[in-house]
This record gives sequence, structure tokens and C-alpha cells, in this order.
Amino acid sequence: MPERTLIATMGFDERHVLPALRLLPYDRLVLVGGRDTFRSPGFRRLRSLEPGLQAVRVNAFHFGDCLESIQESVRLALRNGPVRISATGGTK
Repeated sequence: MPERTLIATMGFDERHVLPALRLLPYDRLVLVGGRDTFRSPGFRRLRSLEPGLQAVRVNAFHFGDCLESIQESVRLALRNGPVRISATGGTK
């Protein structure tokens, strides 16, 4: 059966991301965020809940960097099955 990947953005406040993750079924989680995101208590909490989580670090204030990183994450994930994107957290 193909693997379902969820690519989600996360800012400093996990209150926006965690409810969205509960609504979207997935087998593998890829989290996109800035440097401070991965230092946050919310990320540490999420990592404890999802030990297989893949983290993709971007410059959250550089749109081109974010877009290229997300595009590459989608390309890689599509090799294993369908991909969903949740942009509920992080700098829009």
C-alpha cells in the first residue's frame, strides 16, 4: 500500500499545527519550519509524539527558499505515494 505523506508548516506555536495533524490521515510526517521552530517546546513535544518525523529547515522569511524546500520535499515524498500539504502554521 502506498505511503501517505503529510508535509506541514510550523511556526513557534504548535496550537495551530497539532489540531490540523489530527484531521489529516498520514503515514509519514515532514515538518517545514525555521530555525526557531525546531528549538521550540512545541517542536520537542511533536517530536516526542512523532519520532519518525522528518524536519526540513528553511529561512521562514525568504519565500523562494521556503517554496524550493517544499517543492523538493513533495517531489521526494511522491515517490512513495500521495502527498498532502498543511500550511496551518508558520509564517505565511
